[in-house]
Amino acid sequence: MTFGATLFTDGSLWIRYKLAELYWGKGVATGSLSWLSDELQLHRLAIQDSVDTREHALIHILQKIGSSLLDVRPQG
Repeated sequence: MTFGATLFTDGSLWIRYKLAELYWGKGVATGSLSWLSDELQLHRLAIQDSVDTREHALIHILQKIGSSLLDVRPQG
């Protein structure tokens, strides 16, 4: 798994991750994103999510970790 975060000067934060299919459905992404969310909240960074409607698994993960989806929309 690879994941990272980029904090921009305007305060926005982009998180990205890539997980090998072998590890799908095993809680790896949920655990990692939950940890990252907790760390960001410790540093008082606001978390806002923008998710492509086709990313059903990611939407489910964000809901599981208690994230409120700010923006779910089709991407072109």
